[in-house]
Amino acid sequence: MIEVPLEKAQNFILEKQGLRTKSPSKSIIDVAKRIHNIQIDTISVVARSHDLTLFNRLPNYQEKEVWKYVKDRKLFEYWSHAICLIPIEDYSFYAWKMDYLEDNISNWWNKWVVENKQLINDIYKYIKKNGTTCSADFKREEGKESQRWWDWKGEKRAMEYLFRIGKLMIDFRKGFQKYYDLTERILPPSIDKEPMAKDELPYFIVNTVFSSIGLGNFEEMQSYLGTSHVKFLWNNKREKIIQFLDDCVKEGILESVQVEGIDSIHFVLSKDANRLVNESDDLTKQPLKFLSPLDKIIRERKYPS
Repeated sequence: MIEVPLEKAQNFILEKQGLRTKSPSKSIIDVAKRIHNIQIDTISVVARSHDLTLFNRLPNYQEKEVWKYVKDRKLFEYWSHAICLIPIEDYSFYAWKMDYLEDNISNWWNKWVVENKQLINDIYKYIKKNGTTCSADFKREEGKESQRWWDWKGEKRAMEYLFRIGKLMIDFRKGFQKYYDLTERILPPSIDKEPMAKDELPYFIVNTVFSSIGLGNFEEMQSYLGTSHVKFLWNNKREKIIQFLDDCVKEGILESVQVEGIDSIHFVLSKDANRLVNESDDLTKQPLKFLSPLDKIIRERKYPS
């Protein structure tokens, strides 16, 4: 069991997240691989959340620059804990999630999908024939106007469902409008499109989560990448997740950490344990940063605070 002061734990998390660090990220791809998922936000006050997330970790970042990496197929858009931009190399994990979501359709979608199978099939055939398509290509029925954000027309719902189950990907955005195309026409041939094997999932999750946050407990395992894998692997049960984390300690993948003043046990990747113990307590010379509410460091986090 490693014991660390609260301030050291906080500084280690900030360093791992690339917010206060002596080893800053050098590119957008570096940031994406460092924190794994960059949440997209439609609302812009100062700037959109994904732009703020990148700017705070990459001072030379230019607004909207991230979308170039989607066009270049280095990032792709999909549901993680929310709709996010994700390194294309991690597609296999999300291919598993796509299959899972197709087989375990949520109540929100279920009735609509059953009643609109023909529309879904027609939209898929339309995009297969016509190529990149956006919802604006389809007109609402006369006299029917959108009443609220989720009040999508049928064609938009069909494209979002096909995107959700992996039949479509986002080719690019224009004016924040999504343009969809068939997955096989977007995903680079060098990227593994097969769903990750079940026995690989828990180890991908633990390595991805703790590489990204540095230090966390079972609650980070539940929330950082979304909940589908937690339901599938551990039935969303706290005791099962904790047992897996304890097993990772026995296997030498993780180290247990007691943070001063915090009751719950936290964990760190064994390869990062020395960095945690030796983390500098003095980051006062680092610049002040204003974070988006959706920034990975504070979004539903259970970090020591």
